[in-house]
Amino acid sequence: MATMSDRLVTAFATIAIVLPVLHVFHMLDAWPAWAVYSPAVGRVSFSVAGKSPEDELPQSAWRSLRSLGIRFNPEDTKVITFNLNVWCEEELGVPTYSGGRFVLGLIAALTDRYGSVDFDLRGRADRYTGKREVLARHYPWGLDYAHSLYRLNSRPRESQVLTWK
Repeated sequence: MATMSDRLVTAFATIAIVLPVLHVFHMLDAWPAWAVYSPAVGRVSFSVAGKSPEDELPQSAWRSLRSLGIRFNPEDTKVITFNLNVWCEEELGVPTYSGGRFVLGLIAALTDRYGSVDFDLRGRADRYTGKREVLARHYPWGLDYAHSLYRLNSRPRESQVLTWK
């Protein structure tokens, strides 16, 4: 007969083995399965159509653009593209946990604010080639489809909608 401590050890070992296996089948995010800075997490690129980055984006995002070395000529630029992962790390001091889930919530908030946005949600890198498959793009149904890829916490709460400027 197994003791309580044996059952606890068995349960812990089972969880430690099952979590990474669930990640392989896209049933769990990479950060609890392997590590926070896992290269397997998804990536998101985001663009806002506008006159200039200063007019369309909050100051923190514009600072992130400069820190990446990206320069824009407002007269020639129709689309502003930047790395939301860098912005999140600079603004909040943390990486975008849960792969693209947090960034997808940020895109939803930006979509509510600006209306004219474009994004690519890319899956985790292929183990052998390093290439990423595009899981969702901004079509009329793209954002809703991208939210459906995650079971929890991809939509921003009403109380936490970003308030800039």
